[in-house]
Amino acid sequence: MASFEERTRLYEVLTRVNPDGSIASQASYISEVLRDGVVISATVNPPVVVDDGDTEAYAAFVSIVGAATAEALLFAQSKDAELQAVIGGQAERIAQLEAQLQGLLKLLPAT
Repeated sequence: MASFEERTRLYEVLTRVNPDGSIASQASYISEVLRDGVVISATVNPPVVVDDGDTEAYAAFVSIVGAATAEALLFAQSKDAELQAVIGGQAERIAQLEAQLQGLLKLLPAT
């Protein structure tokens, strides 16, 4: 009788340079179905951002770029996320102020 096994393993770690010069690293995992030890089906899962919570992908990333670079990248990614949150809040505030300004302009006498 055939024996079946399903496994998911690290497939690749990608590091890209974005147009703005920032660096991002992502990991993809592959899900495989094996029959009698031979892969009969494989699906590459969508990439996810590499962080130190994913010990397997992070270890692979560190082995490629070195610990100092990996730590710097994690720090930069966290600061980028913080910055994006601040920018989002500022954009919302600007929209509110523009709406208020339009309301005030309607109150001015026509010239």
